[in-house]
Formats: sequence, structure tokens, C-alpha cells
Amino acid sequence: MRAEGRPPPPFQLISDGSVVCAEALWDHVTMDEQELGFKAGDVIQVLEASHKDWWWGRSAEKEAWFPASFVRVSPRLGAG
Repeated sequence: MRAEGRPPPPFQLISDGSVVCAEALWDHVTMDEQELGFKAGDVIQVLEASHKDWWWGRSAEKEAWFPASFVRVSPRLGAG
């Protein structure tokens, strides 16, 4: 059971069909094609969040893995 007033976890929102977006807290520079690079402040659409450490998402035109600890999920970002 989740605490009153807390949003459900991202993987649950995604499975319910909601659009989940997250704001990057820090830059993520990568040389790996399977990772998503981004800058602090970028908004990433979270497409899969079943792993606690790495999520699959879309930023601009690319989809790839990114570290979940580098972003903050915000319900307001996906509302627009």
C-alpha cells in the first residue's frame, strides 16, 4: 500500500497507459550508443521503468537506457 498523497511508481503509471516524463537533474554524458545522453533540465519521456536503476526513455529523436537516479519524475511534465 502506498502512502497517502504520494504518486504511484513510474512503472505502474506506464502500465496504466499514462505518459510519464522526468526532468534531468544532472548532465549524463555517454559514449555508449545504448545509453541516452542529456543535459540537466532536459525532459525525458519514460517508456519503461521496471528496473530500479536504469529506465528506457525518449529524448528528442532517440530512445535508449538512462540512469533513473539522474532524473526526477514530475506528474506536471506529462500533463501538457
